Amino acid sequence: TGTSGLFFSEYAEGSSNNKYLEIYNPTSEAVSLDGYALASVSNAPTTAGEHEFWRDFVSGASIASGEVYVIAHPSSDASIIALADETHSYLSNGDDGYALVEGTETSYTIVDFLGDFQGDPGSAWDVAGVTGATKDKTLVRKDTITSGNSDWDASRGTTTEDSEWIVYDQDTWTYLGAHPGIASGDTGSGSSDSGSGDSGSGDSGFGDSGSGDSGFGDSGSGDSGSGDSGSGDSGSGDSGSGDSGSGDTGTGTSGLFFSEYAEGSSNNKYLEIYNPTSEAVSLDGYALASVSNAPTTAGEHEFWRDFVSGASIASGEVYVIAHPSADESILASANETHTYLSNGNDGYALVFGTEDDYTIVDFLGDFQGDPGLGWDVAGVSEATKDKTLVRKDTITSGNSDWDASRGTTTEDSEWIVYDENTWTYLGAHSVSSSDNSGSNPGDDNTGDNVTPEDPILWITELADPNDDPGSRYLELYSPNGAGQTIEQDLYIVRWTGSNTYVSSYVSLKNTVIGNDGFLVIGRPGATYSELFDYTSTSAAIRSDGDDNIALVSSSDNLSTGTIIDIFGVPGEDGSFTDHEFEDGRAERKASVTGPNPVWDVNEWNIDNDSGGGDGPQNVDDMDPREWIGDNGTIPPSMSEALAVVPATTTGTNSFVVSFSCASDFSHLELSLILEASTDLSNWTEINLDNAQRTQLDSNRERVDLTVQADSFDYRFFRLKAVRNL
Repeated sequence: TGTSGLFFSEYAEGSSNNKYLEIYNPTSEAVSLDGYALASVSNAPTTAGEHEFWRDFVSGASIASGEVYVIAHPSSDASIIALADETHSYLSNGDDGYALVEGTETSYTIVDFLGDFQGDPGSAWDVAGVTGATKDKTLVRKDTITSGNSDWDASRGTTTEDSEWIVYDQDTWTYLGAHPGIASGDTGSGSSDSGSGDSGSGDSGFGDSGSGDSGFGDSGSGDSGSGDSGSGDSGSGDSGSGDSGSGDTGTGTSGLFFSEYAEGSSNNKYLEIYNPTSEAVSLDGYALASVSNAPTTAGEHEFWRDFVSGASIASGEVYVIAHPSADESILASANETHTYLSNGNDGYALVFGTEDDYTIVDFLGDFQGDPGLGWDVAGVSEATKDKTLVRKDTITSGNSDWDASRGTTTEDSEWIVYDENTWTYLGAHSVSSSDNSGSNPGDDNTGDNVTPEDPILWITELADPNDDPGSRYLELYSPNGAGQTIEQDLYIVRWTGSNTYVSSYVSLKNTVIGNDGFLVIGRPGATYSELFDYTSTSAAIRSDGDDNIALVSSSDNLSTGTIIDIFGVPGEDGSFTDHEFEDGRAERKASVTGPNPVWDVNEWNIDNDSGGGDGPQNVDDMDPREWIGDNGTIPPSMSEALAVVPATTTGTNSFVVSFSCASDFSHLELSLILEASTDLSNWTEINLDNAQRTQLDSNRERVDLTVQADSFDYRFFRLKAVRNL
């Protein structure tokens, strides 16, 4: 048995192509999959005891502590694909042996077995006394099992008592995406099944033949999954020769468009596609067409890449295609990977149709000729090389005219150009009716209005159930926003561990607050998913308890956005600190009546596995939508930080900090206090005598503060409002 502790936690051989493998990391540290592989045989092996096929994992892939890694068939049900980390076409028909191994193809250690390499079992192996249980069944590892087992006969057992597995009926996917998700006493609902009729004929086995890709993809024999690198998958033959098809210009009817593009250092490259519509959009029928530098025939694509069969983009969500060797923070947001992404001078089109007859939905670059090192965008020379492009939030559809899309100035371009390795916005996108020219939101915070009609939100619970990490969730509460749609540019952001940069985020714009004032976000398929207002697979809402989380307002750059409410200290790993909720939860105290942009442990009740509070908490201990401070009202007197903005100089001797805020709220007078800080921890009050206060309307007032040069040491300013009867 390998030393890492990884093991198979779930397996399914379901109807049609509903097949998957799940691997679990029970350790306290993330485990890299570099050096691990899946070895397999097809039916009866050529040589008993020896593998026939070898498959490496995506380069750089890893499994976080307490998390799982799922390999699914690319034509699986969409609910399976949504939880898959990569896809692979050659998964078992029930009689193919698999091993999780550590080492090289010529020298490895078997970490765990599903089946074996000893001979043809017939249609399938018996497990836990169930005949043919590896066919038309789901197997889930008992939660008493803590490591792999290289002895398959001992692992599968002969009864429900001595087996390490629980056998469930075909197409049981309830537990996929998290482990342990069952009780050790659960014997499963599977009944005996002879599995007769499966002769294994035509079963080509687990191996990825890598027989060349007719177009854009590097995925081998049709296997285009998320990070599908299968053995022999070198992309050789990926020349697209003989491909003379060309597309019609014009915008597709789906509304999909490119929302972000990066050509960064090393292999830090990706494309992001956004769905602005009110319905999920299937990617079946869509593809990426491309050329390499100067096309063979101007105006015609050279390479073609279909998306994973069954893939789709939910309403308001994005789909990311990344290089398999990209930074881990990029791969965490990727839906699939692809090796041949642009060096800056390769044109891409999102198209709809077939390779011989398609409509161009959107362009990034074009098929007209070699642009040199890259195309100019928004007046920035060669902006498609060593840069990140983000679509302005005023753009609501694709554009088949690349010259019009890229523009010549920051005003007429549809894109904002950011420096190399800017990945702050990856994983989410939104559209709005306001203009966004890419300016720093810290320069003028007038867009961050806190008005009577805008919901006031703060974080009330962060949950990391000890026994069910797949059911992590985040809860927010609004005393005045029940039933309202969030129209502000609000985000939940996460600084993973000790990271000083935003690692992941979820946009809250256009989401609807529940009629009870709660907004609860969690992972699809979680225990309490029926109580969630919004589901997402983003890491921002599934912290393992040692990360830092904030509610942020930003119309442009999250790294300089406005912190509205925060849990933890960005840059400080929460392990063994006062802001750790690992295997437990953090719940806001009932006395808290508003958001706080500064971490204050005294506002929280925290339970964790390091001895904090009541210790580890299980999923049955959680209570989404039942915050103890919920009373549906705003107290008549409260101190609230309306905004935090970075200091921005506008002159040699002074600079201006601008806010908009409510000057009247439910007949309450509003007093204003300006405070400054160098580190978001210690705040100093600044005299407001020099403030120019301008009444905007009956409810809002703008405050411009000219701060003198002796305040230049301050990096952040916050305007606090005290509402008194």
